Amino acid sequence: MRFSERAAELNKLAKGFEKSFPSTSDWLKQLSEDMLRPKATPQEVIADWKDVMLAFKNEFVGSIENWQYRGRCYMALEKAIDDMMRKLGPNTKDAFDKILPELEIGSEAVTNLERIHRELVAAKSLSEAGRYYGLCFMYLVYVEGVYDEYIRLLYTFRKATDGVNIAFEAIKDKGVWELATDLDPVFSEGYNNRIRNAIAHAKFKYDDANKIMSFRDRATKNQHEYSKSLSLEEFGIQYYDKIDSFCRLVNFYFVLLVARDFAFAPRPLGRTTMKHPR
Repeated sequence: MRFSERAAELNKLAKGFEKSFPSTSDWLKQLSEDMLRPKATPQEVIADWKDVMLAFKNEFVGSIENWQYRGRCYMALEKAIDDMMRKLGPNTKDAFDKILPELEIGSEAVTNLERIHRELVAAKSLSEAGRYYGLCFMYLVYVEGVYDEYIRLLYTFRKATDGVNIAFEAIKDKGVWELATDLDPVFSEGYNNRIRNAIAHAKFKYDDANKIMSFRDRATKNQHEYSKSLSLEEFGIQYYDKIDSFCRLVNFYFVLLVARDFAFAPRPLGRTTMKHPR
């Protein structure tokens, strides 16, 4: 791909950040413009990239109620990716290429869920009970359709960092809880399999008088019966917001890694070959 084509692709990626991360989008556009300037220096382009990542981190962490969780989650993901890149070096691209189709599927799912949230949960006509039920169904879809996939991706990266090559397809049937034990605990803070089961089996009910949702999961030979009651705010902070934040972080962070390749794949810039910034 020619240099001008890479800059154009980078500009396209920037558009995907406009709604959720407008400052990041602006910096990506600035980077694509600076890449095309005849007299652009490697130092200027690298500085642009650092501004892109700083903008994304600031916008993702933000100042919302769960900003502390988001900060810890961001740092853990950044460390996981940086560790793998240092370990694999030039072979990092091969690791990403293998799971690119899964990343594309996950990205589409996150986009779909954003629309579902607008249509199903954010509608002004909904009662509190309606919003709560909507979030519960979205939690289930997130866990089954996005979260489990991203945990599997990060698990393969974790093993690759340890020098163990594991195909994504080989762990398709493994439970998320089995894989998450090898990853940073922050990634599983929002995951509760018992609440997931309660929603999936329609064992959850809203109490209009007390404004709480009661979740029940039956006992099995390996676990006791489960019961938990949460207000809408408690469910959001402890579970939904964390799952949503994790999935959105992984999705957009990996898009930025693609953008990084467009910007820093080896190519001549004057007499200098650009290298990935550390």
